[in-house]
Amino acid sequence: MAVRPSMTGRSVRLTDSNRRLAGVTSWSSVSQAASAASNVVIELAITAFIGLSGLGQWTVRYAAALTVMYLVRAALGDLLLADPTSDHESSSERRASSLLGLVLLIGIAALVVLGAVALVTKDVSWLLVGLLLPGVLAQDLLRYVSFWRLKPKTAAVMDLVWLAGSLGCIPVIAATRSVGASIAGWGVGALISALVGSLIAGVKPSSPRLALTWWTKNRALGIPTFLDTALYLLGNQGLWFFIAAAAGSETLGVFRLALLLANPALLIYLAAQTMLVPAITRQGVSAGHLLRYTAVAIGAGLALFFVAAVIVLPLLRAVGAITATASPSLIWLTVLYVAASAPYVITASLLRAKRHGTGFLLMRGVAAAVTLTIAVIGITHWGATAAMAGLALGTLSAAAIGVRLATQWVQPSDASA
Repeated sequence: MAVRPSMTGRSVRLTDSNRRLAGVTSWSSVSQAASAASNVVIELAITAFIGLSGLGQWTVRYAAALTVMYLVRAALGDLLLADPTSDHESSSERRASSLLGLVLLIGIAALVVLGAVALVTKDVSWLLVGLLLPGVLAQDLLRYVSFWRLKPKTAAVMDLVWLAGSLGCIPVIAATRSVGASIAGWGVGALISALVGSLIAGVKPSSPRLALTWWTKNRALGIPTFLDTALYLLGNQGLWFFIAAAAGSETLGVFRLALLLANPALLIYLAAQTMLVPAITRQGVSAGHLLRYTAVAIGAGLALFFVAAVIVLPLLRAVGAITATASPSLIWLTVLYVAASAPYVITASLLRAKRHGTGFLLMRGVAAAVTLTIAVIGITHWGATAAMAGLALGTLSAAAIGVRLATQWVQPSDASA
């Protein structure tokens, strides 16, 4: 008789927990949508007013900025999401301020390096990338502080501010037809967003000493998380650099356009990850729930992809930005990439929350290896289609490994629905 009330109480707690998870995931989805849109708006404007070659030039500079941002996110932001410490503890505010001070210091160091690159190459666009990085890094860190606090509404507001800034850049891009102006406008939007986020979250930069001490204590997870992102960059941003060098800006522009169509789906998956990791870390999520999340994510992701394709491709043809018919092979491989990304992200989130660094690192390594191998072999003959084939098959291979590892490593208490 004593068991029944206990089970009922547990059921109520799970229901409340799931309801809260659904709420914060919704705000996280808004945040991810606005964050992705702030980039997509710039890239579509470049495609429409400058062309696919301009999109390729932008993509190389954008990849450099993302490389720094993702490495910093991996070392600090992703590690923070898996921190079980309550945000109500007195040290949390000081830690957030210290982390903000640290990312600004990293941004200044990156500015010095990219300033040197601009001096050597005599290309001022690299200096612009360096100048925008401190604001981009601060904005991203403040978003992750909000996710960790399970207050993604703050992140959503920040990303909506950045999106508004990107929309304001469209007339500038149309008038100047300059990739440099596009970079500058995007960076200013990031800076304004970071300032708004700092005010809302009440986080101001301070000495990075506390952040470095915290990272040292958590390096057992921090190192594999950092390596995971390094491999991601090798298989994604590294792929962009390879396409630009081997096939030129136009081919890179075609490939990037295919990825833009996939972006609405990918942001849904990222929204799930930013909420699932802290939720699983603190509350636990059953295997049944994870299967439902994966199924819903795949369905929503594919629907968003097809909506994006139906809207974006005819629009770009209407303004003369693209003239050729999209390759059916490229489109279907992008569909496969979107579908495979859902189980990849969900299982990687579970392994990250359970601190199985070897598992998600193995997934990423397989994805990068398969992606680059196929791209290198096929880029000369099939261009952007070969690159997408590598990305899709690499993600699918890693997702299969993730499903296997998640099944093997989940504890019995987590596996029961």
